[in-house]
Amino acid sequence: DLGRDGLAEMNRLRIVPDVSHGSEPTMLEAARRSTTPIALSHGACKTIVDHPRCASDEVIRTIADRGGVMGIFMMSFWLTRDPVPTVDHLIAQLRHVIRIGGGEAVGIANDFPMSGQANLVKLGNDNTAGVKEYLPWWQAMQREGIPGFAQLPRHVVIPELNTIDRMATIARALDRARFGSRQIERIMGGNWKRLLTDVLG
Repeated sequence: DLGRDGLAEMNRLRIVPDVSHGSEPTMLEAARRSTTPIALSHGACKTIVDHPRCASDEVIRTIADRGGVMGIFMMSFWLTRDPVPTVDHLIAQLRHVIRIGGGEAVGIANDFPMSGQANLVKLGNDNTAGVKEYLPWWQAMQREGIPGFAQLPRHVVIPELNTIDRMATIARALDRARFGSRQIERIMGGNWKRLLTDVLG
């Protein structure tokens, strides 16, 4: 009840609800109950990487159907299980959200500073070295039996995107992948602008 009352108050005050770290039932209920569109500000697709931190197609569709937006972030171990993460893995995530939720449902997001995740930058974006800093946390989740943590990660960042010029790199990749100019504009910020305008006025 407290959560429902809180959501209602957010709607009254025109605060954007963000369900990025919610469970699937929380995400779905928030999307359905909110009188404004909501954000899943930074996440990835569970269809591609089966992990509780990633959003199911039902969550993506439900948020999109109500005018919300999902941001695809840069934490590569939730973008792909492949041993070497590339910009193509980010593009695949964007394509999947568009396929499920439509062209107005997706944007670029981040969990890292715009200049890049500092510890990886210091290591020259060497994922083999950088991922070691995440293993104690990951292994603690394993010991607790939390779903999705059985397989150890092999990387943390997409090296080409862990830099200050990541947005230009993504825009060029979208162009090479034959996204139209209008769709690129939406992905690169247009959808976020629309969501914020819809909620904040």
